[in-house]
Amino acid sequence: MKHRRLLSIVLGGTFFLLPTSGALGADSNGDAIPGWASSSLKTLEALNEGATVTVSGQVVNVRRGPGVNFDIVTMVLKGKKLAVLDSKEGWTRVRLDNGNTGWIADWLLAKDDSAQSSTPPGTSEDKSPPLIISPGTVGPVSTPEPTPEPSPVNPAAASGPVGSNPRSWKVTIQYSANIRTSPSLQGDIVRTAAVGEVYDLANVQDGWYQLLSGGKPVGWIASWLTTAQPAATNQPSTQPSRGSTSSTVAAIAGSLVGKTIIVDPGHGYFNTSYNVVDQGTSGQGGTKEKDIVLDVSRRLASVLQSKGARVIMTRQSDQDIKGESVGDDLTYRSDLANKAKADLFVSIHNNSNSSSDISGITTYYFNKDGMPKAGEGTRMRVAGMVQQSLITALQRKDLNTRGANFAVLRETNMPAILIELMFLSNPEEEKLLNQEAIRQKAAEAIAAGLQRHFEQP
Repeated sequence: MKHRRLLSIVLGGTFFLLPTSGALGADSNGDAIPGWASSSLKTLEALNEGATVTVSGQVVNVRRGPGVNFDIVTMVLKGKKLAVLDSKEGWTRVRLDNGNTGWIADWLLAKDDSAQSSTPPGTSEDKSPPLIISPGTVGPVSTPEPTPEPSPVNPAAASGPVGSNPRSWKVTIQYSANIRTSPSLQGDIVRTAAVGEVYDLANVQDGWYQLLSGGKPVGWIASWLTTAQPAATNQPSTQPSRGSTSSTVAAIAGSLVGKTIIVDPGHGYFNTSYNVVDQGTSGQGGTKEKDIVLDVSRRLASVLQSKGARVIMTRQSDQDIKGESVGDDLTYRSDLANKAKADLFVSIHNNSNSSSDISGITTYYFNKDGMPKAGEGTRMRVAGMVQQSLITALQRKDLNTRGANFAVLRETNMPAILIELMFLSNPEEEKLLNQEAIRQKAAEAIAAGLQRHFEQP
């Protein structure tokens, strides 16, 4: 019988022996999946009670018992030191910061050979940073996480002049847009800029550009309706960094490297009170929203990781998010993003309407009752750039970006967007969403929009 190869084992790789089958266990998502290898390749190292271990996986599940069939208690991040309480069949029981205990697969732990302090890790006197987060999964961890580059940085949320040379960046109007007296939609309209007009960039503030013409200020324009390029790519160009300071950087490339992005497949929440899974909406052909958005999210995570981003998915199955009440999952999703101190939060959904004729794509950002809030320009910028990218790639009806008071947009501390990726209630779009090529194209378009947000001043 021919068997599929799961992965390649590198020298020094650690795995644990599954006692009931003799198989080796390994996984890139903080759990264990069975696989087989020659017995001549296996080495095991015991983890004894009283020892200290360090989490070696990037994001690791802590379970109620020694096996993947036990519920997830919480998660711990790479580098966390924990005290060992027990060891059993390839699993180690550890004490957590809050005093609770849980089990972690041995292969995701490493013995701590450093000098032991009088206070064991996991107690109230442990001075290491709190690294426990709620359950979730991160992408492949078989390769080291990329080291964030000191530059370039995304100055979209910053305020200040663009270096000493105001002509170091050229702004081209991509969509006909209003130039305003101040960096917000509340600013008076100076005039409407036509597609193709070119200006010098003077300042960046909360996703808005202050434009110069002939060295004189013209007004402010929404950055997501423009493109910006260094005036001379063979010379250093300047742009403001986060924190309203200025720095000189080279031409921008690979700016997703080191960024933490939460990818949130909507729905798929298991309600333990009613023993049901939130399906989301569904199409006439039986297509379930929870399944479509999970597939698109996985593809998006893969694309972002290939560009150097650190991706955390809120779920990878219908069992990852559990709760007793409606809305529990919304709190979990935003809490996960906040604890991870993510740079962006991206929630993916499908839309539905009582009329099967309605079609198109919408991207939402947080806005409550039409009232402006700090950082709204940056939220609108991310939504706008992703929306533009999706419409260009998929050629669907543009339903524009919209402000909304959705919980996952309201409760997250970083710029957050929610994408309604076509209508499952529309027969044509249901068929499109069932095509693998369309789902891949959507994922790549979302990633392109996010990358543009980080690359463009």
